[in-house]
Order: sequence, then C-alpha cells, then structure tokens
Amino acid sequence: MPDQRLALTDKILIGMPFARSGQIVVRDTEQPGFAVRIGASTKTFII
Repeated sequence: MPDQRLALTDKILIGMPFARSGQIVVRDTEQPGFAVRIGASTKTFII
C-alpha cells in the first residue's frame, strides 16, 4: 500500500483506526519528512 498523505492534526490522529495487519505510514502534507506509523496497537511519530 502506498503511503497516505494528510494534514496530521490531533483530531485526525485520534480518529485514525489501528492497522488490522502490518503497518500504515501516513505522511504530513505540511511538514516534509514528518509522519506517523500506525501498527496494530500503537501510533508512532517518525521523521
């Protein structure tokens, strides 16, 4: 699955569901190099 791109705000992050399997990477549209990796039970910021 290709990476998704969204404006990463608190409201959007809280509403994102956890991955059913594997990991999902969502990149920020405003800050290049900033993203969140969503796993089965965690959400981790990455740069």
